[in-house]
Amino acid sequence: MCGFAGFVAFGATRLDPVARAAILARMGNAIAHRGPNDEQIYDDGTLSLVFRRLSIIDLSGGQQPIPNARGNLLTVVNGEIYNHLALRRSFDADHLFATHSDSEVPMHLYEREGISALTKLDGMFALLIWDREARQLVLARDRMGIKPLYVVRLPDGLLFGSELKALMMHPQCPRDLDWNALVQPTFLMRTPVPTYIRGVEHLPGGHYLMVDANAVCSEAYWRIDDHVASAPFGNDARLSGGL
Repeated sequence: MCGFAGFVAFGATRLDPVARAAILARMGNAIAHRGPNDEQIYDDGTLSLVFRRLSIIDLSGGQQPIPNARGNLLTVVNGEIYNHLALRRSFDADHLFATHSDSEVPMHLYEREGISALTKLDGMFALLIWDREARQLVLARDRMGIKPLYVVRLPDGLLFGSELKALMMHPQCPRDLDWNALVQPTFLMRTPVPTYIRGVEHLPGGHYLMVDANAVCSEAYWRIDDHVASAPFGNDARLSGGL
């Protein structure tokens, strides 16, 4: 289990560096239990990010954020990419990876294929990719939404994090309870799962969110409905219903 949190601000009224550092410190403390092995902070004035790591793969390396060779992209990932070795082999032998971490692979796929790279990932993950040149942020969640990812849309940017309490460390995070969600039966399956705080969202499983200075766009890259017809139920499954 790892975790990350942060915010992106595109407007002219950005917080000053001291205020950003203080917020990131509080965010990191709020999710310290998710990553006891390491804490890293990244802040370029537009993207402010803290990552807490629980080391599992590439114990001596694999610190996050991980940049690409050009330095125009960086990534953090909470979770595990199960097919990362197969995906690595899809690159030329001389392609440069900085680590042996599974977390690095999605960024290289994104660099090569764009947002469609998400469809090739098999795993449980919440990930972030930051394009420093385009000033564009991508957040994505695994197909079934196993790994958590909360977001708050702001007039000039976005808050995000692995846990709601990390977002609460930012002064612009909403705090009003969503009473309509609270009074609904808890046994109902709702997608996305409500956060019970008005203005705070779960990014749904199988979705990505892309944000830049001009727009915030959220789309599905995978839907279970598209795969039900081809699922291997067959005659055995139909027969089992008569037992």
